[in-house]
Formats: sequence, C-alpha cells, structure tokens
Amino acid sequence: MIAFIVASSQWLHSNGLMIRRSFRSLVVLTLCLFCASVDGKPLAIKDVYLERHAEGDFRRLSSRFHARPPDFPFTILRTDPNQWEGVYFVLSLNQRAKNLPPNAEINLRYLLGGDPVLHESRLSLANSRPRSREIWLGLTAHGQRDREPRNFQAWAVDIRCNGEILTAKKSFLFREK
Repeated sequence: MIAFIVASSQWLHSNGLMIRRSFRSLVVLTLCLFCASVDGKPLAIKDVYLERHAEGDFRRLSSRFHARPPDFPFTILRTDPNQWEGVYFVLSLNQRAKNLPPNAEINLRYLLGGDPVLHESRLSLANSRPRSREIWLGLTAHGQRDREPRNFQAWAVDIRCNGEILTAKKSFLFREK
C-alpha cells in the first residue's frame, strides 16, 4: 500500500495539477468508503454491567434552577418513569443509540438468587435519543428498586424491532440455563 502511494505521488508530480486533484479525490473517496464500512457493521451489545443508584445520583446543579428534568449524554429508560432509585443495567453498544429504529424495544429477562421465577421487563425506546452509545435500563418500579446488583444471578438483554431480534447479550449463567 505504501509503495503504491509513493509511486502514485511520483507519477502525479510529473503529470501536473489535474492528476494531483484526481489523486486527492481518490484518497477522499477511499476514506469515505472506509468510514462507511465501519459504520455499516451490524449492531451489537459490547458490554453490560449493573449499578445501583439512589435518587440523588441523578440530580444536577442545573435542575435546582430549572423545572425541567436533567439532560444526560446517554439514554435512560426506567420501569417507573417517576422514580430514579433502583438497579440499572448499563448497555454499551457498538453504534450510537440514535441509529436504532424509532420503534425498537429492549427486552430484559433476569433471575434473582433464591427465586426460580424468570422476571421480564420490556422498555420502549423514545424517538429522541442522544448520540451516546450507552443505554441505561433502570428497574425502578415499586417491587424492583430494593434489589442489589449482586442478587441478579443471570440475565439476558435483547433489542427488538417489530418482533425481530436485532442484537442480544446474555450472562454466562443465563446461557447455561
């Protein structure tokens, strides 16, 4: 590749300005195609981790002066939109959340220690999403917010659109189930 560029640049210097512009156009076109192929990779959930957050963890200084809810650089979905306290599954995607279809939904299934019942939560993505690659799924409903992250024995997360699974990620113990 380097030899091709050196040979091309020597050839370009000998043939004038018109060929130099063509070479620049070729380089720009190649870079554009490379960037398009990077963004064109299939959607995947790179990582999932659990965090417990209290109500005060989401307060911003600006929310004391304004009545509007705080803006975050990532997408936050909660089972109870009026509550902030609870356990959050933080999904890291390989693409920005704004690139997901507007009618996409996230299906979260999990098992708790000592409880054989498989729990399930479905959360719909809003039409307006930030440019971040993170989505926070908060289990904030009345029976869910008292749990600790260590109580979650196994989990599975998938992103769906019109019933079709776009991507999925499972914990090791959920795969063994």
